[in-house]
Amino acid sequence: MYKKIFCIIISILLVSGLTGSPAAATACAAQPVQAGITLDCARRYYSPKELREYIDLLSGRSGSFLQLHLTDNENVGIECAFLGQTEKKSDKTADGACRNPRTKGLFLTDKEIKDLITYAQKRNVDLVPEIDAPAHMGGFLKLAEASSQKEVCDLQADDGELDLSDPQSGVFVQKLYEEYAALFQGCRYFHIGCDELFSSTDEEAAAYISQISDLLMQKGYTVRIWNDLLTKNNIKKISSKIQVTYWSYDGDTEDPDEKSERRASRVSAAQLQSLGFQVLLYNSYYLYYIPSADNDSTEDRAYMVNDLKAHWDLHCWDGENGTRLKSTTGIAGAAISVWGEDSKGISDAEIYRQTKALYEAMISKM
Repeated sequence: MYKKIFCIIISILLVSGLTGSPAAATACAAQPVQAGITLDCARRYYSPKELREYIDLLSGRSGSFLQLHLTDNENVGIECAFLGQTEKKSDKTADGACRNPRTKGLFLTDKEIKDLITYAQKRNVDLVPEIDAPAHMGGFLKLAEASSQKEVCDLQADDGELDLSDPQSGVFVQKLYEEYAALFQGCRYFHIGCDELFSSTDEEAAAYISQISDLLMQKGYTVRIWNDLLTKNNIKKISSKIQVTYWSYDGDTEDPDEKSERRASRVSAAQLQSLGFQVLLYNSYYLYYIPSADNDSTEDRAYMVNDLKAHWDLHCWDGENGTRLKSTTGIAGAAISVWGEDSKGISDAEIYRQTKALYEAMISKM
């Protein structure tokens, strides 16, 4: 109540020209907690029309964002001139979508992306590109194999993972980010992936994160990464200007030894808070939606929404584990994530309905 009265008084003084203090104005202009939706546009094709519908859903709330997970092992869901995936060289489907004639993957064109950026900006929604590296690079490696860049395939250390001990891996990835940094000009945030990499050392991961985040920060982006590669051994080598999208403490492994080891070595959300990082909660237990014809019943969907409403809030970060954050200091927001690897057989309309229900349940708890 007193804060509200204070804000009104300051507003009157500012309008009257009786104070020029920016600090006073800032006291009443706290940044809104961000709320978003992540769509897996690599393993399921979303048309520009469908993506505009999600932007419309998000547009009514300040601090909204739509994250596009555009690349993964199965497909690169966006034009890539560097590796020869372009609209000019594509086949067109009956619906007008572009398909790579070699990989058979569907992708969004540069023009479609630019139109979406403009559409999102008009509706005050941040469009956040996610180009996932240095793991989940299988889609790019397929493009390289079909292009003049076949030597890139020699950089693979494991299935879809680049060998970070080879300096050429960084050179290759930097070329990709140069292309996409230019394409997404006008966007504030850029997500660079950095999840589920198991073939590198902590030091190699930290050096890689610094290399790519520095590149994008110099181009004006706020960089986001998944939390997987942030460990107690390397966290002090990584800039706290990077925002962390925290999805799982242990990568949701079912192996008890792996779970114990990862929890012992990785940095928790509370530790990131204490180190001054901005964290967005992507809790994989409450906030992930993985459509599947095998287990996507009406009852399952209703349970997800009701469970989120009953048990999740901005203190809840570690799956369904009872560990909660003591405060929301540094918690910049949260997002519903929709992953497409098992979504065949589920209609676009069904996915939209459930995503909308989950998103509305999430923001009701924020």
